Amino acid sequence: MLQYRYNIWYMVGTLLISNLVTLSIKECLQQDAATSKELQVATGLNQSAVSRKLRAMGESIIRLPHGRSPRYALTCNAFGGNDRLPIYMVDSHGNNTTIAYLRPLAHGGFWQCLATDERVSGEFRAFLAQNNPADQVALS
Repeated sequence: MLQYRYNIWYMVGTLLISNLVTLSIKECLQQDAATSKELQVATGLNQSAVSRKLRAMGESIIRLPHGRSPRYALTCNAFGGNDRLPIYMVDSHGNNTTIAYLRPLAHGGFWQCLATDERVSGEFRAFLAQNNPADQVALS
């Protein structure tokens, strides 16, 4: 009986504390990248609610590969542009080709992702793959 009462008081206390200190997903991701589980604990939402809200945030959320549990990061506007800054390559004829995008992150740093343009040469893709094995990397 004593153990049962302790468990109930512990659950009620945890519930009260979690209700007092809940944050929105956006507030959490402005502080640092987080896994779905970390977002669930910080916001008090269940897994399906967190997934639904992340999907609703659309392009402003980046999914960072991190083992079995991907981390999510929030992008922000930077350098007088938007949250998706193109990186161009100029060929010998003076033509510009978008080769990658730099995504500024709200908690600091940048995320680089390759453009899906087929005109980017295989040689340059090999160079990027050498310097960026996952084709995407968080830069600080």
